[in-house]
Amino acid sequence: MVFGSELMVERQAERPERGATVHVVGVRELLRHLPVLRDRPEEVLLSWGRRASRWQIALPGSRACLLFDPPAVEAVLRRGSLSKRTFQYRELERLTGRGLLNDEGESWRAARRLLSLPFGRRAVEAARPELEDEVRRFFDGWRVGQERELGGELCLLSARMLRRFLRVTFSARTVVESVEQAVDHIFERSRNPWRRWSPWAAVRFAEARAALWREAARLRSWPPMDGLPPARALAEATTLLVAGHETVASSLVWAALLCAETPVARERLVGDPRFARWVYQEAVRLFPPAWLITRRVEEGFGLEGLGPGTLVVLSPYVTQRLWFPEGERFIPERFQSEPEAPSGRYFPFGLGPRVCVGRELALVEGPIVLQELFSRFRLQVLRRPKVRAGITLRPDGGLPVRLEPA
Repeated sequence: MVFGSELMVERQAERPERGATVHVVGVRELLRHLPVLRDRPEEVLLSWGRRASRWQIALPGSRACLLFDPPAVEAVLRRGSLSKRTFQYRELERLTGRGLLNDEGESWRAARRLLSLPFGRRAVEAARPELEDEVRRFFDGWRVGQERELGGELCLLSARMLRRFLRVTFSARTVVESVEQAVDHIFERSRNPWRRWSPWAAVRFAEARAALWREAARLRSWPPMDGLPPARALAEATTLLVAGHETVASSLVWAALLCAETPVARERLVGDPRFARWVYQEAVRLFPPAWLITRRVEEGFGLEGLGPGTLVVLSPYVTQRLWFPEGERFIPERFQSEPEAPSGRYFPFGLGPRVCVGRELALVEGPIVLQELFSRFRLQVLRRPKVRAGITLRPDGGLPVRLEPA
């Protein structure tokens, strides 16, 4: 059985050129695309990916390479020698401090070893009953006929699930609101350089960050954190609060939309946990939360055009659509035979030594939420959203729905 949401069924792109030739984007072409790059960057990158798999953007004093083909993705992410010293991670460091997300070297390896075990498959499976209970409690307050903005609601639920998993008390609502405000500020700084000199924007960002840090300080007593220096523990706790709910919520809202648009998927996932997992995996293939990944080359790398100082840009959003059969259709059944392990064509949680530490948790939380939600309700989508490609992929303006009987 194959089905596809009309929302997602676009013109199926031809496979881009597979060769290692690097196509150059000149200044003139870049300027022509700037308005759309600012507002709909995922569309521009997908259109480029359809034309060729490797691109070079040459500007005075700098160079960037966009790599969309799986061999190049594997080469970049499986090597630990490329740096995270990029604009993307510098901006996030202003919010989180220096932790797993943006650190490098031995300090990163030590923290990774310390924090990996609590998020391993065994620990996550042991927490499944508590996560299921948290999700049931959340939806107990929902009623048929209500209208809900699903984007914000799933952000709150994701923060509550994280709190339950960690068994640490913090204000889920404060975390959601402060992260949203701070991440929006970072996103707007990337779109509008003038915002960097706005004192009012800086004040609002500082207030949101301070509120987030107060909640993150509650996690420093969590057993893995108590083995770290105080400043490092705060950075890791802040990173955990940001990444631990924002990315899950982003993936869940798109998964819910895909299911709302595809009744046969919605009906099947309710009684089939394995299929619910496939639905979630397919949703993060089409709408990977971390849709853009950047690295910096600090020494010779071995791929054409990747000399020292080159900014490398990867996009799971592009690669995962173009390197799957019927890659722009919603087909959960493909994961019946598709390997779960990250690869150069499927890396919604990253790949290699820096694969997301919360991957196993997300793969359990996502199906639990989808099964509980759709066992209770059908969703009437009140307004189909466009993609807002910021730090994560969000529905622009949220996802308003009306709850109808299942």
